[in-house]
Amino acid sequence: MIQPKRAGLHLSLAQKIILINFLGWVFIYADRTILNPVMPEIQRSFGLNHAELGLISSVFF
Repeated sequence: MIQPKRAGLHLSLAQKIILINFLGWVFIYADRTILNPVMPEIQRSFGLNHAELGLISSVFF
């Protein structure tokens, strides 16, 4: 039979895992979202053509 302390520990661990996954998703979403407005500046700074720029933006998908 599961003791009450151990059941609380599993719930806490599950909450931590969900929180870590959520924060990772937020970081990836923000990273993808901010890339679109700065694409022209990245292209000018590094001298990239449209194919290379498309390759950079497709890394996230």
